[in-house]
Amino acid sequence: MGADWNLHYADQGRSRAAADRAGWRVFVEANSVVEQILFEDPAKCYQTMDFATRDRYRQVVDRLAKRSDLSEAEIARAAIGLASAEPAGASDDAVKAHVGFYLIDQGIGQLEDLIKVRQPLLAGLRRRAENVALPLYLSAIGLMTLVGTAGLLGLAAAGLLRWAAAGFENAGRGALHAG
Repeated sequence: MGADWNLHYADQGRSRAAADRAGWRVFVEANSVVEQILFEDPAKCYQTMDFATRDRYRQVVDRLAKRSDLSEAEIARAAIGLASAEPAGASDDAVKAHVGFYLIDQGIGQLEDLIKVRQPLLAGLRRRAENVALPLYLSAIGLMTLVGTAGLLGLAAAGLLRWAAAGFENAGRGALHAG
């Protein structure tokens, strides 16, 4: 009876924990103002998501509220407003009609600007650098190439690269291969 009894209580404990989690989910979704606002997703995607995904969206709203002067409800409303401004058709821009585009995707910067999020210095610099990564990278390569070329031309003009010039002049006659 001892082993069966322990197994019975273990099963009851797991069942109660599962019920508690399910009860918490129902409670959160029934009483969360943010949840009610996000359910207004113009693309109607939010309503079809599982609890974990919707919870992730709510957590993003919470984090943004901590770095803004706005309430969670105001931030959720701002995200819905941005999504509502986009057409919810079958075009490539239709993804912008989903509130998630502004909470966890490329539109987060647009939402942060709208709600005036206080960015830590490094995070703000990183976000701005991401927007100009390719031009910044190509500019750095171009600048290094220009500086290197100017340096070599300066050395050649000063007569310090005579060995290179002599090598090119004699390359056709095999002067470099004498041995």
